Amino acid sequence: MKGAEKEARRWFLQAEDDLRFVEWISKEGRFFDKGCFISQQAGEKALKACLYGRGERRVIGHSLFEMVHDISNTEKTFGTIIDEARRHEAIRLPMPVHYWITPSDFPIRPPVPPPGVSIGSPHSRAVCFRTC
Repeated sequence: MKGAEKEARRWFLQAEDDLRFVEWISKEGRFFDKGCFISQQAGEKALKACLYGRGERRVIGHSLFEMVHDISNTEKTFGTIIDEARRHEAIRLPMPVHYWITPSDFPIRPPVPPPGVSIGSPHSRAVCFRTC
């Protein structure tokens, strides 16, 4: 179990570091496309930390919804963010876009989540970080 705790801590510390970077981007008011990507990465790493922390030996995948769903089977508090994770999948996997369009081709402005989604909200972070 010692190895699992070490791996969980490693993933969690990286998630916290990513989150600090996203908070910096938000204050700067620039690079929102990178902020969106790193936000997803922070969530993914925090969830992987939780999975390793509960003893998983190998965690593969990038779906926040699947990880939240898996964790919520044993940690009921994760049920409170499962709808946000499900909506994130719809945002993360949009309709195909032509390969020559990049995020930098779009106007630079803060991302606006759909109604009811509070991506990166203190509540969402607290639920994950508190239970790891």
